[in-house]
Amino acid sequence: MTGNAHIKMTGNPWRFDEGTENIFITFEAAGIKGGGDADVYYIPAATLTSPSEVLDWLAQLSEKTWATNEILGGLVRALDVLGVLR
Repeated sequence: MTGNAHIKMTGNPWRFDEGTENIFITFEAAGIKGGGDADVYYIPAATLTSPSEVLDWLAQLSEKTWATNEILGGLVRALDVLGVLR
């Protein structure tokens, strides 16, 4: 994953925390209401090492009431910027 990838995701609600190596979305910043008990949803980048793991995360997220097509598309774009899809 590239070190400054978060800079290239301007306008995307997903972010990458280089310290924890988590990909995350902040519900407030994304305009999500009722995202659950937490204010942030994290995906550990270490769990995204194969195409099947990426698909598992996308399938899991698609079940969330707050995961709109825009949110899911933003995650796919973020994963591409971070080099996960290559």
